[in-house]
Amino acid sequence: MNRIKSLFLLQRPSIISTYTSIIKAIKAHSGEWESPDFLQLLWDQGSVQEITDTYNRDTASYHAMGIRPTPLLEFESKSNYYDIVFVQMPYLWMSGQDFDFPRLKDFGKLIVFIPYYLTDPTNALIQDPLVKVRLRSFDYIFCQSEYTRAHFMAEDPALRPESLVAIGSPKLDEVDCYSKAQLQESILYKKINNRKTFMWAPHWIATFEMSKAHSSFLFLFAKIFGFFEERKDLFLIFRPHPLLFRQILDWKLMTEDHVALLPRLLAASGNAFFDDNPDGRFSFGLTDALLTDCSSGLMMDFLPTLKPISVFLLPENEYNYENLIFNAADDSADDITIIKYLYYSKTVEGLFAFIDQVTSGHDPKLPDRQKALKEYFLNVGTAGQEIVRFLTDKLRAPRTPIDDREAIIQ
Repeated sequence: MNRIKSLFLLQRPSIISTYTSIIKAIKAHSGEWESPDFLQLLWDQGSVQEITDTYNRDTASYHAMGIRPTPLLEFESKSNYYDIVFVQMPYLWMSGQDFDFPRLKDFGKLIVFIPYYLTDPTNALIQDPLVKVRLRSFDYIFCQSEYTRAHFMAEDPALRPESLVAIGSPKLDEVDCYSKAQLQESILYKKINNRKTFMWAPHWIATFEMSKAHSSFLFLFAKIFGFFEERKDLFLIFRPHPLLFRQILDWKLMTEDHVALLPRLLAASGNAFFDDNPDGRFSFGLTDALLTDCSSGLMMDFLPTLKPISVFLLPENEYNYENLIFNAADDSADDITIIKYLYYSKTVEGLFAFIDQVTSGHDPKLPDRQKALKEYFLNVGTAGQEIVRFLTDKLRAPRTPIDDREAIIQ
């Protein structure tokens, strides 16, 4: 019996964690699966030079992770055919100039979709006609929970029920992948020096117009950095969304010199660190609490640590999140639903009060987070294994007359 061949489509190194536990599970089943192949796609945003620079930077990041993706042009010159092609979320929005979406079926028997945004599905995503068509074409869409599966079905009844599989999120499997010993050997651990540590992770959509912003960066950065400058008994890990400063520069909200200065200023403070590592799990292990924005999927990534999370609700934001939190009829996305299990604030003073609360060891919402983790996520820690087991069974199952008839019709 031939071993199963798989292909992973890569969009950005920062979201490779969506695939990591699946890749490990495949390698653990080497008797049934071949080592996977990887295809690195181009982003068609920016000038030719910007696209080239991004591609080369991403390639270097993949190599550092031990992944050797095949360039698109080399891949298309081969006659590869795979049993399974794994696709991530950003692919749904790509214009197709570099890789035509319908051609996925030319490269694989089963095309499966692994959402990396744990706040899916949102109305904005499902309402996009192009995205709807693409979602319907997948053989399987792996959902993090029955809750998420029900959302997909409610938003687009044209999706085939059998294509939606509630199995868990592989992205969460390795949130706590680093041992205590590994963490304590790090330079960052020594810098923290037993101080209470907070990760601030603002979203990328930054603007001075609060009604249009998703990111708290421009609203809070001077206040937060100033607070930690005064509190040398605490430590700050600043982990912005990978796209934040690209947008800030594109919109000329800051200069390149100012952006380049930030990591140096934080390092010089003695109690702050600029974390731009594509893999955020190391910082997760060293952090005592997370500060983030309402629309940031990072709150979902961080939830399995069960550490405190505070969500900052931007004032005058058009989404009026505070009403959504307590109005079940308006629960349009997982991130809105889950905030009621977390701490949240609409003022800087409230955010600083949360920091003081964590510092004192007071955490009354721990039982709420435990409930949320159980309610909204399946197979935490083993989702990748479950996906590989599911696909192995599907590919090894005997074909039926119905299967053969459908193959002939197609």
